[in-house]
Amino acid sequence: MAIYKVTLVFSSQGYGWTEGYFIQSSATQPSVVFAQNAQQLVALRLAMLGQGAFLNYVRVSTVLTPFFVSTNEIQNAEGLYNVSAAFPNTALLIRFSGLQAGPQKNLFLRGVPYTIIGPDGQFKSNATWLRAYNAWKGYISGPNNSLWGWYGVQNNVKSNLTTYVQDPDSFLVSVTVRDPIFTAPIGTKQNVRFTGVNGKSELNGTWPVTVVSTTTVKTVKPFGVVPYVHGGYATVFAHTFTFNASTQEQRIMTRKAGRQLFLEHGRQAARIRV
Repeated sequence: MAIYKVTLVFSSQGYGWTEGYFIQSSATQPSVVFAQNAQQLVALRLAMLGQGAFLNYVRVSTVLTPFFVSTNEIQNAEGLYNVSAAFPNTALLIRFSGLQAGPQKNLFLRGVPYTIIGPDGQFKSNATWLRAYNAWKGYISGPNNSLWGWYGVQNNVKSNLTTYVQDPDSFLVSVTVRDPIFTAPIGTKQNVRFTGVNGKSELNGTWPVTVVSTTTVKTVKPFGVVPYVHGGYATVFAHTFTFNASTQEQRIMTRKAGRQLFLEHGRQAARIRV
C-alpha cells in the first residue's frame, strides 16, 4: 500500500491557499488516485465552497517517492454553495482524530460561506451547509474509514554521531552515526536534527539530507564546518499514517492566506525542496 498526498489548490479575491489530504491506496499511479478518489473529494469540497472562491488545481504526489506526481487543472470550478465565500483570511478549524488516543491533525477550511459566521465571529452552522459538510466529512473520515488520514510525526529515534566528512569540492557533509536509524529508501530526502556536534557547530540544527545508507546521510546544502572532533546526536523524525476516525469542527478563526498558486507571476523565497 502506497501513501499519496492530495493537495487542493484554491483562489479567491486575489489570494490563494492549499488543503492537504493523505490517502493510503493500493493504486500504483498518482493519476489513478486522482481518477478514483480525488475527483470525488473535489466534488464534495466544491459543494460547501462559497461563490467567488475557486478550486484551480489538484496535485497528487507519492510519499517517499520523489517526482512521482500528477498535477491536474480543474476548469471553472467555482464554489457551488449558493452564497458568497467569506474573506480568504477566515477559516473554519477542523480537527481529525485517530481510533486510538494520540496526536491529532488540524485542517483549516477557507472559502466557507459567510452565512456560517455569526455576528461575533463564532461558527454558526445551518441545515443546508451542514448537509454538504457531513457528506464531505463522511467520505474522508469515520470509524470504518480505510483510505483517508494524515501522515505525520509520531515519535523520533536518536543515535550518536561517529564522524562526518566534508566533500572538498561541493562542501556537502556526509554524516555517519552509530545505529541504523535512517530507514527511508536510499536516495530519498528527509529532515534530520543534529545537536551537540563539536559542542558548537554550523551543522547543529534541523536540515534536509539525502539517505546514503542506514547509518550515513549527506546534507543537501553546503556547510562550512571544521573537522569533526567529538560529540553530537542525530535525531530522525518517525512518520506514520493515521486513519481519520473522527472529524470535529472547532471554531472560526483568522488564518492568513497567501498568493494565488500557479495563477500569477511571483517570486517564492529560495528554500530547499525536500
